[in-house]
Amino acid sequence: MAPPNTQLQLAIVSGHLTPYRHHLHRRVAGELENVCLHSLFTETRTVDRWAFEDSPQINAVAIDRMQPDKGRWLGCGASEGWSIGGRVIRYLIERSIDAVVLNGWSGLDRLRVLRWCHRHDVPLFIRADSNIQSECARGFKAKVKSFILPKVLKRTRGGMYMGRHGKAFFLKYGMTSDRLFQVPYEPDYSDFEGESEGLPRSFGSLETGFLSRRHIVFSGRFVDVKRVDLLIEAFVDLADRRGDWDLILLGDGPLRDELEASVPERLMPRVHWLGFVSDPAAIAAIYRRSDVLALPSDHEPWGVVVNEAAASGLAIVASSAVGAAADLVRDGFNGYTFERGDSKSFIKVLDLATDAHRIDSLKIKSHEVMREWKQLADPIQGLRLALESVRRPAVH
Repeated sequence: MAPPNTQLQLAIVSGHLTPYRHHLHRRVAGELENVCLHSLFTETRTVDRWAFEDSPQINAVAIDRMQPDKGRWLGCGASEGWSIGGRVIRYLIERSIDAVVLNGWSGLDRLRVLRWCHRHDVPLFIRADSNIQSECARGFKAKVKSFILPKVLKRTRGGMYMGRHGKAFFLKYGMTSDRLFQVPYEPDYSDFEGESEGLPRSFGSLETGFLSRRHIVFSGRFVDVKRVDLLIEAFVDLADRRGDWDLILLGDGPLRDELEASVPERLMPRVHWLGFVSDPAAIAAIYRRSDVLALPSDHEPWGVVVNEAAASGLAIVASSAVGAAADLVRDGFNGYTFERGDSKSFIKVLDLATDAHRIDSLKIKSHEVMREWKQLADPIQGLRLALESVRRPAVH
């Protein structure tokens, strides 16, 4: 353990290096005094499709998983997960790490690291985007989770949550409020606030449309849980009433062909499939020219796209399962929420959000919501409070 007034060696263990993690790690390295950051990534062998500049100050270390998408618990890949945990532990020992932040708790690699830290009195925090409204465990799985997770959390120094529903999740499984710290996901807000750059050349054909039409935008994977099918269904219902509105779909995934086929031929010119966009600045340019973000997911632990949309000044329509919606969407103020999976409710609130007499007010209010959120939920402040508890003697 680092004594007071010396540099504390902090390891943050994550899976992929995503833009929002890259942004947070850069902030940690630049803003936390007397902290030396070690960024450990366990799933870097997957194809990295994101575009951002290298940042040597975050001390990124690749600790790869042979089969990143398999065997998180038992079966195929479990031995590799156990091995990954061992490599992380060796790194912690070799670099005399004083504190660990573990992103997520499921997986043999994470559990092995947690057990080692507990046995060797290395303070460990679990940072998770889980939220109480988006839990999907049922029946036997729910019983197993209720048995295991409290035991896991008991062996940590504390938990790091995203928003109010995330805090409720930790409390449900036995974590006490004094051991909870708010360290939410956030994008690099400078990409989304202020005047955005022009659209990439590949999207140039949309520029004229952005000047003359309104747009609903979705950003995410085309998989079942994101409920893009529900969004297309709602747009088809609204299309005739909202003749000056188009739909933009950012992303890709296994359901793309099926989803494209579900669009009526007469509406195809009004549905724009832009594919996966790796550059946050390009995403911001599209947001800044749009009007409503729609996120109808059945399961969405946080949803950093909501942060991006609010910072860009969009109205937001999101399901009750979206963790970020509880903190960043105020019904009738800057957007609306609806009960996940409820098609009629979704159509109703999307109809309200796209009303010509309402939309501009909703968009302006999103800027206000974001200003307040950034003041109340700064991840660096939450992390700083957690690390202050590390420098003090642990209370058992």
